[in-house]
Amino acid sequence: MQAEKMLNDIYIDLFLNHIHREQTRTRLLEEIDTALDRNDKPTFMHLTDTLLQLEEKE
Repeated sequence: MQAEKMLNDIYIDLFLNHIHREQTRTRLLEEIDTALDRNDKPTFMHLTDTLLQLEEKE
């Protein structure tokens, strides 16, 4: 029973982390598009660096 609960907790944690990463990735892509539309190179560079770091962690 205890092992099953621990395994369920691990699965839930992995699932929530996956959802958080996907939401963060989607938000970053939207902000990158906005920076491109505004010709805001510093923000674009910062956001793309952040996105690359996020993707390296996967």
